Amino acid sequence: MKQTSEEISFYELVKLLKKNKKLIVIITSSFFIISIIVSLFLDNYYSATCLIVPSQSKETSLVTMSAFGGFSLTSKVETPIVTNIRQTLTTNRFLDKFIEKYLDDERVFDDDIVEIRKSNLEDSLKGPKIYEVALKSLRENIINIKTQTDQSISISVTLKDRFFAVDLLNEIMDSLSINIHRDNVKFLKKDIEFYNSLLEKIKDPTESSNIRKELKKKSLKAAMMKNNIFTIIERPYVPYKKSKPSRVLIVLASMFFGFFSSILYLMARNYFRKE
Repeated sequence: MKQTSEEISFYELVKLLKKNKKLIVIITSSFFIISIIVSLFLDNYYSATCLIVPSQSKETSLVTMSAFGGFSLTSKVETPIVTNIRQTLTTNRFLDKFIEKYLDDERVFDDDIVEIRKSNLEDSLKGPKIYEVALKSLRENIINIKTQTDQSISISVTLKDRFFAVDLLNEIMDSLSINIHRDNVKFLKKDIEFYNSLLEKIKDPTESSNIRKELKKKSLKAAMMKNNIFTIIERPYVPYKKSKPSRVLIVLASMFFGFFSSILYLMARNYFRKE
């Protein structure tokens, strides 16, 4: 009995669709035409991309110490440079420089910043809100980071201005190299200071010799460390193919939405008419 009821319902639905096929075509076509018009008014965005590989697979960034004669000593904790790059690119300290430099540049930040400035927010609240929006825009929309299977890293900048996207990406890469180099040197200097403090406290010749060896390694690494933390294997070029929006996808999604909306409308109208 249940199966018969379902068959009747399906038959009624097919009959209803056939009877109102013109209305379905009209509604779907309307969504199709509107989506084309709307998509034509959307701004094009272009992504400038570069591909880099770490010059070293790992960098010493911290030192953990194991029990050694009452003091902690010698085991290194190595953080992959890939993680270091990703973390640096998303830190407030790194992004603050670009926010300060380009906050009033319409090529970088869209109309959201202008709207906040024109809003009725109190002046004391506008500054933090603008900073929050700019920071979110850089992290989620402008700068994109992807780690490849071969541990290379793809970094892209997406903007309306394709030429400025390349310039900004080059500036970001230069700043990234300087920041990571500075941080690594800073960590090494802290390690050297720590080992020097140990030497003043340890009197045992064997332990002191081991510490001096570690200190020599750290000092040598600090002296040899260069700015080339990574190597650019694919330099950014001016993109001529837009990265977004996908107008075809917008139109297709709108057509499907219009088609199913028309079916739901017909089913609802038929239901209420029966009532």
